[in-house]
Amino acid sequence: PDAGWRIRILEVHRTENQLAVISRLEQTATEAAATISTVSDSVQIPDPGVELPVVHFVTGKTWDWGESEGYRFIKSIDGLRPQLEQAERLYPSR
Repeated sequence: PDAGWRIRILEVHRTENQLAVISRLEQTATEAAATISTVSDSVQIPDPGVELPVVHFVTGKTWDWGESEGYRFIKSIDGLRPQLEQAERLYPSR
């Protein structure tokens, strides 16, 4: 909703049919320009050897402007933990 936000990739996991990217939105400033802005982050992961669809799970969203294609806004990563424990963790490496 304003320029005072950033996104940080916390984890990347590979299942047999997708890459799951877990990120956190964080507000970095108490006052920021009231303009709609875009944020991004990137990490390097090993080549999975096959092209997989990427699903982004994002925590920290505080506004209710609906969903964005390719992104799933979640309250907590806790509900995903059982599935992620069955996946290969690519970032950060263990």
